[in-house]
Amino acid sequence: MSQDSLENIATFGAWVVVAGVALEGVDWYSKYKKRNRCKSSEEKDSCWTLAIEFFSIALVVLGLSVEIIATYKASLKAHDKINQLTTDLTSASNNAASATREARDSKVLVAQISITNAQLVATNLELQKEVVELQMKLLKQVRHITPEENNDFIKYLKSRPHKKPIKIFTLKGTMNFDFETRNYAFQLWKMLKEAGYEDEECKITEWDYPLTYMAGYTNRDNPFFIVIYGQQGNVQWSGIRISVDENGQSVVLTPTPDDTSCLGEIDSAFKQIGVVPDITIRSDWDFVKTNGDWAIFIPPKF
Repeated sequence: MSQDSLENIATFGAWVVVAGVALEGVDWYSKYKKRNRCKSSEEKDSCWTLAIEFFSIALVVLGLSVEIIATYKASLKAHDKINQLTTDLTSASNNAASATREARDSKVLVAQISITNAQLVATNLELQKEVVELQMKLLKQVRHITPEENNDFIKYLKSRPHKKPIKIFTLKGTMNFDFETRNYAFQLWKMLKEAGYEDEECKITEWDYPLTYMAGYTNRDNPFFIVIYGQQGNVQWSGIRISVDENGQSVVLTPTPDDTSCLGEIDSAFKQIGVVPDITIRSDWDFVKTNGDWAIFIPPKF
């Protein structure tokens, strides 16, 4: 039963009590009037008067009972309502506390994510730095001729009287698959052409090499090497003397003004711009076959 129903019942009980009290008043007034009219005491206590008194008392008792019971139940309902409100308030407080904890945990999680992101960014930057350093290291190893070197080389050889095309060789497949070697070979060819030692018909030749082609090539740090035809030992050409040390490793060129092979002046020009080729004497390579024959050979760098 609802709170409003109980309150209505209590109101009804109160009105019943009022009615009972009113009837009691009517009964008292009747007794008073009749006492003044009647002469005997029996008439004063007539049956209908007793009935009215009994009915009035019954109404009063009923009204009080209804009011008391309804009021009690209403108080119970009010107590239950208060308990429910207390429970709801406690639940709301708990939810608020839980929401506060979740918000705090969310802030902690966001902070952790931010820290992780910052660490990832730092790691990524470190990796980028390492990649750039590796690229710079590789770039330093890539063979190339700078514009200044090209100009100094041409200037050094400008007034030389004996000029002829110089053979340039690379390994077979280089021009298609080895960009670094192909690019360096073109730079050398272009520089020699501008210095007067190449022509349009003289192109870079790919050599189908034997497995022993690197025998005698002792210094891979040199950008290329000059291959001279001859047997191991001292080689005497017209206008140039070629000597080899005791180990057969170091080749020394001693040119004179009468040198018509261009070997001495080309070697000096390269050294003038800081490019030091390796020099080897061979008699088993196809592109140097006779005495006084020599060529530039550009091996792969990587």
